Amino acid sequence: GESWSSLNNQPTADLLSLAVDDQAPYWLYGAQNDSSHIAIPSRTDDDSIGWEHYLVIPAGEGGQTAVKPDGSVVYANDRTRTVRFNRKTGQAPSISVWPEVEFGTALKDVKYRFYYSFPVLLSPHDQGVLYTAAQYVFRSTDEGQSWKRISADLTRNRQDVMGAPSGGPISSNASSLFHVSVIRTLAESRLKKGELWVGTDDSTVQLSPDGGDSWRNVSPPDLPEWTTITAIDVSPHHPGTVYISGERHRVSDRAPYLYKTTDYGNTWRRIIKGIRENDYSWVIREDPVRAGLLYAGTETGVYVSFDAGDSWQSLQRDLPKVMVMQMVVKGNDLVVATHGRGFWIMDNISALRGITPQVMSAPSHLFKVVPALRQLRGKTGTGPSGAARNPPLGVMIEYYLAEKPGGDLLLTLTDEGGKIIQQFASGSENSPSSPAMAGMNRFLWDMRYPGTRLPSAAGALNDFQSVDHSPPSPPVAPPGRYVARLSVGGQTQEQPFEIRKDPRVEAGDADFRAQFDLMVAIRDRVPEVTDIVMSIRAVRAQVDGRRAALSGESRVKAESVLKQLREIEGTLMIWMGSQAHPMMWGPPGLMEKFSTLSRAVGAADARPTASMVALFEDLSERLKVQRNRLKKLVEEEVGPLLAH
Repeated sequence: GESWSSLNNQPTADLLSLAVDDQAPYWLYGAQNDSSHIAIPSRTDDDSIGWEHYLVIPAGEGGQTAVKPDGSVVYANDRTRTVRFNRKTGQAPSISVWPEVEFGTALKDVKYRFYYSFPVLLSPHDQGVLYTAAQYVFRSTDEGQSWKRISADLTRNRQDVMGAPSGGPISSNASSLFHVSVIRTLAESRLKKGELWVGTDDSTVQLSPDGGDSWRNVSPPDLPEWTTITAIDVSPHHPGTVYISGERHRVSDRAPYLYKTTDYGNTWRRIIKGIRENDYSWVIREDPVRAGLLYAGTETGVYVSFDAGDSWQSLQRDLPKVMVMQMVVKGNDLVVATHGRGFWIMDNISALRGITPQVMSAPSHLFKVVPALRQLRGKTGTGPSGAARNPPLGVMIEYYLAEKPGGDLLLTLTDEGGKIIQQFASGSENSPSSPAMAGMNRFLWDMRYPGTRLPSAAGALNDFQSVDHSPPSPPVAPPGRYVARLSVGGQTQEQPFEIRKDPRVEAGDADFRAQFDLMVAIRDRVPEVTDIVMSIRAVRAQVDGRRAALSGESRVKAESVLKQLREIEGTLMIWMGSQAHPMMWGPPGLMEKFSTLSRAVGAADARPTASMVALFEDLSERLKVQRNRLKKLVEEEVGPLLAH
């Protein structure tokens, strides 16, 4: 007790469920052991994802979670209780199938054996249809206001172990965590409405092809006694193909039980080659884009199979060694809920979908580039202690190299018409450079066109760059189609890709184009200012070099010329103080005004205002005045002066 730390300094949530919605960005939902249900966004507009972004859902621990696609309603289970949380009102009325408190009652006398983390499922075909299960399956078509039982007891109904409550002799285990012969998982086919699959904790798999009107026991015949079916995934690609995950750690068996059927459960095949010994399984999912690409969560992590389960390999990467109880593929992300380390997301799994034996035998391969959201807000840093990183911002370009190339690797980005936007070479000292390591490589383009550099400001503090004296913001590529080109080892490959607008943004294509065109015009105006400034400094050096040799009227003219050059430069860019008063900076010049205007134009996804356009035109006219002023000064005064 000599020192203490905050309870909130470790991301150690014991998550028992996982659901995601279709918001932009999508949200994650889950039930915490010994705590509440929670929700959190997958991305924020801040530096990171922290405690301030969490939403606590007023439902207890334990049960599974379902959410409407728009995130407006969350169905959350807690031991034997179900609530319907309305996000708008914040209220969570109870909608339990049978709200009787029966903890401590002998299980044989319990009416409905709802397990501690019993399932809840929204139909993928109709969000107005809700399912849940005890030893029976129930359906509601009015958001839980009423329930209809649509099955008989689908378990083995092991009455022989349903006597007095477990525990003792001092206290009993009065919790549904110790219920047996219960339905643990429930799934509906995404290909056929009403095709329901059920898995129990007593080695049973049941199928209803007709929305619960009839059921058939399709359990794998070699399932040992007391195998808990923890997950069922009905293939979104092939009718009749289903994957199940089971485990038996309660009876001291730590082996993984992963099975596959391709004929609606008439036959099953165990698929565990490559899973570590004693790494028992919790969940299995098939990729919704690539058939046969499977993901599995086990007691210690995550595996992937590229051949429909014939073989597995670790997909652990930087995920801690932790129990992965739930997972879902959301768009191009693999989302997992762990029992001890909270939520984790593997961003952009598109390369996994593209890996084939042909790809791995090629010297190089540029994978398809997934569409990128044009997002101007948010960062990918870690933020304060306990905060999570935002996903990467920009266009993610991934490629495979069989070996490190002997020469440079060049990554070129062009617009749809082939005009080069940016090029990144592996051997470049400039940042960022394109990676060129053997194996998988990932490059992130920030969607910006090249920027421009500024000369150092003049004055006493000429080596100090103030905030006022900074370059204009590089233009951000507008939504549209682009091309990534990989050149390495004498071969060139291309992949088209798309930049899409943030769906929360109201601006249209014409607005983005107007913004981009003005940003480019501002950027291109700045080098014109730089050229004039550098000409001034060259002329000043010449005049200053001759000044000592001049006398009389010529000396006076030289001083006048230097003063005028100083005035023009001070109009063009900020003057960083004098020797006598180094902190007395001059007003911002045209350079700083252009830069500041660019930041205002690019601050949000919006069409530039009329005032922004007018100011750009006004600044451009002022630049012409100073250019003409310098030209006249050089022709009429500097030339004759230097001719002496």
